[in-house]
Amino acid sequence: EADFNEQLRLLGYQLDQQAEDLSITLYWQPLQVLDADYVAFLHLLDGSGNLAAQVDQAPNSLYPTSWWAPGEIVRQVVSLSLSGLAPGNYHLTSGLYDPITLDRLPLSEGGDSFTLTAIEID
Repeated sequence: EADFNEQLRLLGYQLDQQAEDLSITLYWQPLQVLDADYVAFLHLLDGSGNLAAQVDQAPNSLYPTSWWAPGEIVRQVVSLSLSGLAPGNYHLTSGLYDPITLDRLPLSEGGDSFTLTAIEID
């Protein structure tokens, strides 16, 4: 779980790693009425912390975050290409930002992104 500024919570995720891509399902829960239509980002960072791959997408393009009701659970499915990445260890991080201001929604415990898991690419 990750709590974003007491506005939105990442309840959990599911990960399916294939040879050429990752399929990530994120489960979001608003804690209050949201005043922005946030975009979620997934960053795959190499062992040095450099960005190796990324995807930015609204959790649900047909159901923007400003429409979400507090307490409901919204599922987001994201595909991240692993094509062309060097073998090694990576970290998958996630966060949210306002696409108009580009301001990231901070985590309640500090920072503005949350490490979901380590990924090993052979």
